[in-house]
Amino acid sequence: SSEGWEEHWAAAYIYYCIAVGILEEDLAETLDFDKAVRWKDAHELLSRICKMKKLLVIPESRRQGSTAEITRADVALLLYNACERTGHAIAKTVFRLNRRNRWSQSLRILFQYALCVQFVDSDIAMIFRLIAPEESRTWEEHVLCYEHMAKILKRKNLFRNKEPGPELFHYTALGALEKLTQKDVKFRLSNVAYLNDPMEGRLFIQIMQEQLTSDEFATWEFLHMERDEMSISTSFVASFTDEEQEQLPMWVQYSDGGGGCRIGIQTDSIKAPLYSIVYDANMVKRFLDSVRVVLISYLEKAGQVDMNTDIVFDYAAKVLTQVSYLYKDRHYEHEREMRILLFADPAKAKVESKIREDEVFPRLYIELDDLIQITSVTLGPKTTGIEKIAVGLASRNLDAKIIRKSEISYR
Repeated sequence: SSEGWEEHWAAAYIYYCIAVGILEEDLAETLDFDKAVRWKDAHELLSRICKMKKLLVIPESRRQGSTAEITRADVALLLYNACERTGHAIAKTVFRLNRRNRWSQSLRILFQYALCVQFVDSDIAMIFRLIAPEESRTWEEHVLCYEHMAKILKRKNLFRNKEPGPELFHYTALGALEKLTQKDVKFRLSNVAYLNDPMEGRLFIQIMQEQLTSDEFATWEFLHMERDEMSISTSFVASFTDEEQEQLPMWVQYSDGGGGCRIGIQTDSIKAPLYSIVYDANMVKRFLDSVRVVLISYLEKAGQVDMNTDIVFDYAAKVLTQVSYLYKDRHYEHEREMRILLFADPAKAKVESKIREDEVFPRLYIELDDLIQITSVTLGPKTTGIEKIAVGLASRNLDAKIIRKSEISYR
């Protein structure tokens, strides 16, 4: 019976807590959900929940012993912190098991810590999001799908930059500098739909269609699509270079025609995977061949599947679409570009407060979990009002020694 709270404003939350085992139904019937909860009681309860669910205990807080009332926002933040810490902790275990091909154990951990999966890795979160909803699939079928999706992820990691330099640079407009130097502001990733190069991804698609269009994949509609026909992108991107020497083309293309800035960032402060842009078509072909091997293996083991609805092929399409943004023509090789590419649901992304000129909707973005460490600020060769900018940056505790003006000659 749910008598006493079924019409309550918090009924949906109560149902959820019962469904996942946080509350027992008979206990819920005895609680007064309109009574204010103190910080002390809430922290003790949430700590018990964390231990019951094998989550990492919530970090110590100065307010945990307080008799002040706790808000729903406070509770959500405490749970978020517990899930975030747990997700980051289990990530090492998941990837270690995957390296050893222990797919069943790895997947069981993800199901056990379903609330924390989004903090493990954006690819793992995407894989789990595709696997978890299907209850009719047997465990063996779950594991088979997971194995081949994880193997595709391994192939994607061929583009990982495992030894970037100590400092990365991001050319951008002054408005971005103002936002990034605010207190506790996190670095933004934009949806790939906003990339300013109209050829982004097209070169890769041409090679992909040549490499993968064969009898095995004849019915896979994804391979016959043009870039403009691709579905709404779930990929978000941020671009950097580790080229320490300034380059005029970079100022022109990415920094308001030289009137913006170049922000130096401590590489160690970026925890998300960094991928290198490649300028070699042969590397792209090797990657595509390796993905082909994985997909053929899956078809041999899974039997008859509809490639246009199957989750392994769905994930493969997402990865191939995302990796298409990691290949550029050799004319761009001087940029030595690196990118963060993460999966995220556009429906859950954040929205810019203003609509940009010549656009219809405000742009979507997501944020990196970790706060980045700014190591240098170079103001562009055509940037004006240098003294005002320097004073503004100083007011935000940026050491004046790390701020300089570009010495590039730019008419």
